[in-house]
Amino acid sequence: MFIHPKMDGYVKFAFIFFIILSVYQLGRIFTSRKENKIKYGYVIFMVPLILGIYVNPQGLNADAAENKGIYVNGQNHFNHEHIHDFVRINYLDKDEIILNNKNFLDVVNELNTHTDEYKGKKVEFEGFILKEKDLDKNQFLIGRMLLSCCAADAQSIAILCQYENVKDFKQDQWVKVNGIVDSTRDKKGGRIFIIKIENMETVDNPVNKYIYE
Repeated sequence: MFIHPKMDGYVKFAFIFFIILSVYQLGRIFTSRKENKIKYGYVIFMVPLILGIYVNPQGLNADAAENKGIYVNGQNHFNHEHIHDFVRINYLDKDEIILNNKNFLDVVNELNTHTDEYKGKKVEFEGFILKEKDLDKNQFLIGRMLLSCCAADAQSIAILCQYENVKDFKQDQWVKVNGIVDSTRDKKGGRIFIIKIENMETVDNPVNKYIYE
């Protein structure tokens, strides 16, 4: 819930290393020592172990997204021109654009960079709701958390959406949407894409909430 899958190998290596270290140190348990002082370093070491056992991890959510800052429509991510054709051919030259964990970031960057090419296209994706006070009426964001390495460097990539019945949905609620790609102006007067939603429904929180870079 808190690391990129590419880090799994390092975690497994550390796990095996600590098992070996623990076995090596096992004999010291039975060594008699005349010492009554508490080593506070051991107490600190126990804290994350206790939390890991008794606290149910929920992963990153809308609160984390707001605290870390929200990148609307992925506009803070440079869209390299050499991947433009790859993204268009593989994901966008279809009757309906379907975003998933694999293509989410590339498609969002492509839609933001070449909005006019895709206006009127149907789109389908899932994410969690982010309601921001400075947006226009019936406008809101649907976000996904992006991990490059771990939760410490997580960022929120959010798509600007418009839907008349958004009031029926709650903050941080996971939804599946079907809509149409269009364009609008941001607060600074720049053109960005917006999804005008035709249908939106709640879905269960996915097992894997993140997209990866």
